[in-house]
Amino acid sequence: MNRTNLDVTTFSTPFPIDQLRAVLRKRKGLRGVINGTRTIYSYTNAIFKDQAAISKLQVFKADLVVGDAAIPTGYALADLLHIPKGALLIGGLLPPLDADYGLSAANNLARVPQMNSGFSSNMSFWQRVQNVAIWAASTLMIRFIFNPIFSSAWVQNNVPPHNARTSLESVCVVIVSDDFAIASSRPISPHVAVVGALTAAPAKQLGAELEEYLQSAGQHGLVYASFGTTAVPEPHELRGVAAALAALAPRKALWKLTASEQSNLHKLGICLGDNVRAVAWVPQNDLLGHPNVGAFLTQGGSNSVLEAMYHGVPLVGLPLLAEQPGNIAKVAHAGAGIAVSPLDRPSLAADLEAALLAVLSNVTYRRAAAAVAARMQTRRRRPAELAADALEHAAWMHGSPYLRDLARLTQDKNSCRSLVAGFQAELLKPPTCCSPRAGFADKTPPSRDSQGGKNDMGSQAGLQKQSPPQRLMEVDTQVPNSEAPEWVPRQVPLQKDGQPYPDPLESEMSVGEVVQKGSRRPHVAGNRDPSADPAGSPWSK
Repeated sequence: MNRTNLDVTTFSTPFPIDQLRAVLRKRKGLRGVINGTRTIYSYTNAIFKDQAAISKLQVFKADLVVGDAAIPTGYALADLLHIPKGALLIGGLLPPLDADYGLSAANNLARVPQMNSGFSSNMSFWQRVQNVAIWAASTLMIRFIFNPIFSSAWVQNNVPPHNARTSLESVCVVIVSDDFAIASSRPISPHVAVVGALTAAPAKQLGAELEEYLQSAGQHGLVYASFGTTAVPEPHELRGVAAALAALAPRKALWKLTASEQSNLHKLGICLGDNVRAVAWVPQNDLLGHPNVGAFLTQGGSNSVLEAMYHGVPLVGLPLLAEQPGNIAKVAHAGAGIAVSPLDRPSLAADLEAALLAVLSNVTYRRAAAAVAARMQTRRRRPAELAADALEHAAWMHGSPYLRDLARLTQDKNSCRSLVAGFQAELLKPPTCCSPRAGFADKTPPSRDSQGGKNDMGSQAGLQKQSPPQRLMEVDTQVPNSEAPEWVPRQVPLQKDGQPYPDPLESEMSVGEVVQKGSRRPHVAGNRDPSADPAGSPWSK
């Protein structure tokens, strides 16, 4: 849907979501993620075979290509067209997956929990040890398993540099849909913009039928359940969710289920309670902004979590894949939700029911969610505006890597190799002269003596024989405003008659030496014609 005033041309590639979900349903865990990634790339690679689309893009001459970090095929297209590229991280900050985008320098393993570690930034010693182990295992997996899959777009289409990691090192701007209201704080490179929740916004009016159902929930509040578009719950997970929602009666629940998912429930013999309504689609952001929504049962997708926190809705997370366990853990550490493991099959329904009742009845969860919402909402500019600012700047700069170069400097500064090299250089540096006169004679400007002449301050004799100026005037050192330069001296030389040098802003004169008046405005003085002074001026006397 085009909501802008721009002309938008869409190039579609066939991508059956049902096939991807079938792949994920067939294989769980890491094997399922690997197979799903290969399936995605087998379809997105079709853009390179569409010569009409490639020709249109070449004629268009774009200033910047923005690609989804989860599908780096767009970056290969940018390299083919020789266009600067930017990255969009919808999943938020996910160390160490985001290291190739210039965020490796900010990944302090002692303070930044790695993806799906479940830790907060205040880790114990053994948690830090586990954090390092997770980082090492994840880095090896990215390098040797996922990078060859990512690089296939470059290799199969013969696009330099034929490697995904090498291409990502030249990304000039990174837009991150995340918020430090719940994310662990970390130093960020100048070319990275953490803009907040891109899909969250003030709620709009719901449809009449949906509004009526929410109003019927009354004081008990309504529970909204949704598991996204990609995640595929197992049959035991579906049974647990259905049983937990039915046990919440008289509270009402709204469960987003597509037509195929509802048909699957009937095939599995799963019946919904009388207090549960299944809907194929709802405007999730607007629904979460309704005051009658008391809790959100979610798989923990990045957009779902950020939207819930933006509207102050406590949640219960049932993470199924990818970065979802880490997203739920961040909310739990903020005190705004509870994580339930899907691995406990016998007690899953009871665990979900207890967690939902806790966030509905315990006011501390809603207060914590409201505190997070206040941090996210009390900002002058919207996340989309911040993202647009960063992208426009990168486009105007034609992809200049100057901000990315600062990231490399930060990375070098934080690396142990640079610290050791700097320490060795300091030890091997030859000694320098510590005399107070060293380097002073050549830098000291000449000073006017009492007879109007000049002493040679550039010689050692001048240094030894020079006496302090005889006529000096004390200057008030209290600066009433911030316009005064920091280099203003405490004393200024006077003319022979005891008057300060004239102000060039009030009379015409040739450029001479720099002095300072009591007004603390820097000005120059030199030879002038007294007859040129205007009548009544202080310099005409």
